[in-house]
Amino acid sequence: MEKLGYTNHTDRVAFKVDDIEERQAHLNWEALATSSGAYALKKQYDYNVLTNINSNASTDTTNLGAASSAISCNTGNECANYLSTAARLLDEADVPEDNRWCVAPPQFYEILRQADAKLMDASVTGESTSALMNGAITARKVHGFTLYQSNAIAVGSTGSDSTATFGPSSTSGETNVLFGHMSAVATASQIAKTEVVRDPNSFADIVRGLHVFGRKVLRPSGSGFIGVYSAVPDLNT
Repeated sequence: MEKLGYTNHTDRVAFKVDDIEERQAHLNWEALATSSGAYALKKQYDYNVLTNINSNASTDTTNLGAASSAISCNTGNECANYLSTAARLLDEADVPEDNRWCVAPPQFYEILRQADAKLMDASVTGESTSALMNGAITARKVHGFTLYQSNAIAVGSTGSDSTATFGPSSTSGETNVLFGHMSAVATASQIAKTEVVRDPNSFADIVRGLHVFGRKVLRPSGSGFIGVYSAVPDLNT
């Protein structure tokens, strides 16, 4: 059985819990700091994994756009049609219809939820209590894709390591959108260690944790089975 050959990475989080604050405050500062640290690790994890997928994905500049040559997605209908085009490209690559996914920034889904896309219309969704009617990303698939949202994908910017964001260019409105099949990418993640140590310089405990993870694109461009695409729509032409 072939090894996946992950590229390993680590991230760390640490914070102090002051004795007085811990005992006297009406809030659980340790729980709040832990939650904040976990969110920071999540964003770095998203950024690392998604940039790797984006760098190794196939492109179709004619149908899915490219930096400075993006496909217009300014209406709900255009965003819905964009997903339909991506589904067709995966169909043509003989990608299985199940386990397909799409990752996009919040602005993409904001436009997709607009009324002209009819995704909030019960006659289209076939259900009277669709999650879309409450403004959430639907639990149901759209054009065969399970939809995911990430703030690691920038809009109108190339992004940066310091902000844990990436994008195709600084052109206003352009953004990356990733489409693919579950078998095309793989990740492994673990909080390897957490510990509490006494701060020698103050009356406080230091809480720290180590996040270890790996990621790899298994079916990149040129692999025959095109399992993942990187696309560039324009959300503000």
